[in-house]
Formats: sequence, structure tokens, C-alpha cells
Amino acid sequence: MTKHGVQSERNLKTLQLMMLYIFKFNPCNTLILQLINQIQYLLMNDTICNKQRHTGTARKRLYVYANTGCKRYKLHGMT
Repeated sequence: MTKHGVQSERNLKTLQLMMLYIFKFNPCNTLILQLINQIQYLLMNDTICNKQRHTGTARKRLYVYANTGCKRYKLHGMT
């Protein structure tokens, strides 16, 4: 696993623990766990569009498929 992959995994575990702690007593636990799984997918799988690859930077990027094709948007708040 690359250095960035290890950092993403650490960020994911921290985020999961934080989310579970904050929403521990919420009756909508199923929805919250689904949101955590979606966040995990975005953090661990850096690419969304088919045949798009991105490596070598700590900044997360989200690839969104639009009518014109794959467009890349940076999520500046996620490191």
C-alpha cells in the first residue's frame, strides 16, 4: 500500500470512530452507517469514473460523471 493509502486508511478510521461517537444514540443508525460507508468508498477509492486513475497527492479528488464526460473536482476540505 502506498503512503497516501495508509494515510487515507488512518483518516477513515478516525472519521468512523468520530461519526459513531457523535451519532451513538441516534435512532437512525442504519442511515448513519450507510453515510459512513459512502465516505469510506470516496476516501479509499479515489476514482469514480471508469478508466480514470489518480495517485501521488494527499489531496482527495472526486471524479464526477456528467453529460459532457468525466469532470474532476477537488475536495479541498479533505486531506
